[in-house]
Amino acid sequence: MFFRPLPKSREMLEDEVLEVDLDQSLECGNVSLGRVAIYISGKGKKNKFYIPYSAISKAFKKEDRKAKGDKFYLEITYDGSTPLVVDMNYEEDIDIVIAYLAYNFPEIRTVTEKDEKLALKARHEVDRKALRKLSDSALEGVNELRKEKNFMEENGFLFSYRLSLRSLAIRKSKNRIAFFFLFILGLLMSLFSLYFLTLSYSGNMLFSMLIGILLIYIVFAYEILPTKRNRRKFAKKEGEKVNSEIKVLLDSYDGTFQLPPDKAHPLVADMMISILRLGKAESIHEALEILSFSLDSDTANEYADKIKKYVSPLFSEGKR
Repeated sequence: MFFRPLPKSREMLEDEVLEVDLDQSLECGNVSLGRVAIYISGKGKKNKFYIPYSAISKAFKKEDRKAKGDKFYLEITYDGSTPLVVDMNYEEDIDIVIAYLAYNFPEIRTVTEKDEKLALKARHEVDRKALRKLSDSALEGVNELRKEKNFMEENGFLFSYRLSLRSLAIRKSKNRIAFFFLFILGLLMSLFSLYFLTLSYSGNMLFSMLIGILLIYIVFAYEILPTKRNRRKFAKKEGEKVNSEIKVLLDSYDGTFQLPPDKAHPLVADMMISILRLGKAESIHEALEILSFSLDSDTANEYADKIKKYVSPLFSEGKR
């Protein structure tokens, strides 16, 4: 192996293992997810470091509250108590990493104590308000959704991966036209300024050309054009592949899968179960409609609002 990743932890892997693992890894922003280790890019070098999963005890998504806007990063704890902060370009990339670890390495803690408490509080709230006796149709819907939820959780990463890819594709679609015109403006400014500079030197023309180049750089930095680093193009292509895999998986379900395939996710099933138990719907179809209309409304429950925001891309196909 010519460029061997450097170990971050005390545990080290053989070159042959690293080479095979990297070749089969899933690239995800500034990290790559292998089968035995996670690979982290450094300044100017892709996959510069690695940490075997057996050395990782925690991996959380953290928010930088001091930054302007929503800024998230990945925090990994390895070798017992050594923290590592990884700057990721997109929140969706962090979600993919967390889902991958949660479903493939359950011994790694991926949920903070705060989120665990919020989830437990939300569950207790539903249990407290749930109807003691459900109608036959509602009870049938609850039992079916629980069965479907368990089935999806057996391949949980597949559904979470698709959700993150869809969210990433939606994010990259926003303001794409505006950035395209910004690129055209920068290109025209640079070309006209360069043309007039060849005729006679002018400080203003040089300044104008530098602004044009800066605009072009900004567009490429945000990956608006179809470059090799364009995450939107990757998300769309990879999303089609994952959709096909999910379709094959759902075809193997014992019975008729009630959730629409494009909205299938364990968390969606869980939220619909709560709607049925609270007596807000009498069937799976009604519960799905109520859920889709309630995604934009905030509640007093912080955990419920976070989950609604997380699954909302599955219901945004008409907005893209």
